[in-house]
Amino acid sequence: MSKNQQNLIKDPSVKSLFLATTAIESSWGDELKTVFLGEWCKKFSRKEAWQSKNIPTVDYHWRDRKKLYIDHQYLEEFYESTLEILFKDLNNFHNTELPKQSWRIIIGPWLYSYLSVIWDRWEALSIFQESYLKNNFRYKFLTKAFTSSQDSLIPHDFNQFREFLDSDWWNHLIFIKIIKFRADVPINIINLDKELPIDSNFNNDPRASLSFARKIFSILIGSLDFLIEKFSSNNQNITFFHSYFPRMFLLKLCFSLKIFPRWHNTLKNQSFYEEIQKRRRNFKISNLNSSNNFEKFIQEILPSQIPYCYIENFSKLVKLQSLLPNSKLIFTANAYIYNEKFKVWTAFQVAKKSKLIISSHGGAMYPLFNNFDHEEKISFIRIVWGEPWLSSQERLPPNKLFFQIKNYSLDGQISLIDYEASRYGFRCVTAPIGPLVLDVVDKNIQLMNALKNKNLLKDLKIRVKGLNSWETKLRYQEKFNKDIFCTEALQTKTIQKSRLVVCTYPQTSFAEAMFSGVPTILYYIEDLWEVQEIYHSLLKKLKDANILFTDPQKAADHIKAINLDPMQWWQAKETVDAREEFNRKCLTLDSQPIQAWKDFFQSCI
Repeated sequence: MSKNQQNLIKDPSVKSLFLATTAIESSWGDELKTVFLGEWCKKFSRKEAWQSKNIPTVDYHWRDRKKLYIDHQYLEEFYESTLEILFKDLNNFHNTELPKQSWRIIIGPWLYSYLSVIWDRWEALSIFQESYLKNNFRYKFLTKAFTSSQDSLIPHDFNQFREFLDSDWWNHLIFIKIIKFRADVPINIINLDKELPIDSNFNNDPRASLSFARKIFSILIGSLDFLIEKFSSNNQNITFFHSYFPRMFLLKLCFSLKIFPRWHNTLKNQSFYEEIQKRRRNFKISNLNSSNNFEKFIQEILPSQIPYCYIENFSKLVKLQSLLPNSKLIFTANAYIYNEKFKVWTAFQVAKKSKLIISSHGGAMYPLFNNFDHEEKISFIRIVWGEPWLSSQERLPPNKLFFQIKNYSLDGQISLIDYEASRYGFRCVTAPIGPLVLDVVDKNIQLMNALKNKNLLKDLKIRVKGLNSWETKLRYQEKFNKDIFCTEALQTKTIQKSRLVVCTYPQTSFAEAMFSGVPTILYYIEDLWEVQEIYHSLLKKLKDANILFTDPQKAADHIKAINLDPMQWWQAKETVDAREEFNRKCLTLDSQPIQAWKDFFQSCI
């Protein structure tokens, strides 16, 4: 328990406490009587509302990494048992006979995310119960609830669910539902005679907005694709969709495989949500054989939470997929996550014995666990950029990393590539999520202060993530100044302008920087980025070569030592050996990558 928590508990004048579950300020209590359920309640742009009040905040439950491991094992088992029941119920409801594998393709990304998200909210209240409710019976605990329609909780699809889960209004409703259900969390609910403020414009998905030029380009390509479709066979050997291959590479690969390159505009268009029919009341879930209160809660709430596209709009998706061609092989890098048309079409194709091949769409050192190995479970083969860690994986040259510098400049900037995730936890993963993002921000500020002391901050530029959920740009700007940020639209442009790149997480950005040829450092919180065991020896080698740092002062000392000519250090024997080990473990460098991919696809047909 924090000092603030202890002081609040000891204050004899305090008879009741308000629990603020989100950043919706009208749901908070008055000064000295409010407890924040998590750091997500405290928007940085609204710090005047909370900073001076010294309001205690419940710590994040997944800061305890042992708990994270235990929770992951539990949630994966619960996900599998829920999927086993749910796919049968959905088949009965829709009068279909799709196998579980097909339903895993369709609803898997939403279901494994949803169960983790609800567990995360459930456990936030469990930590509150442990910190405040247990053994403190003299207090009356209160929280406020807005009125809202039940339908407002139902997303159209997985994309909209991702928007919902990081919004204050959606989380407010979820927390209230959990509080009402849990007898072990005795919190009195004050019902407000106000409609819940819903931000209908909220969107944290970068795919949802395109520039005018991109929209025009999409229309032109879509028209061409429509003409090609008219003259194409209804039976295809290979379908590439959101492959992450650069356009010219994909064109050459298609021609080498003697197939027409396609845009698949029918799959890209996601407008199938009109005319939603109210059929949900007829959908029931069989008994989940619940073994605890959380599972009983899921049994109660799940039917009203499943996205519209899997209930009301599913028949439309089935009809749309029936108009699409058949394909022996289906290849994608990320459409299996968010594109509902693609998922339903692929699910029916796999039921007809088509082979789904999924490629990594990023990465360097892969997390110890991320999404219950969903890619491996739904694919015929999962392509990884480096050394496999599961038998169902195969390594091939990266389909995303193609940028390498031609001219290196000693006059370039020091670029710090920042990390961010959503304010609210979004899945059970060995990475900093939710409030743990603030640990990363604090760690970066420590490095920047150390560089400032060495008169190097003037050369530093920060590339912040576009998510802006934690308002990281405002946080850095307050500590430093508004001129400290990168202005390039593309990360490759930032790397190109750099004499040294500092990555703050061991995934795609680190791989891009290492591949580029620009001297690169990895500076991160190692305890929050648990990775697959195959990388442990590599991590040691990177540390020994001064490529990897976890201590801000040591990182700053090294940057100071190499600042005049980072390339001299980058080309030293020990550094080159570590870089080559990184390539062996994390990348697959091939002088003829098109031929390597061609041979692979031909072997699968």
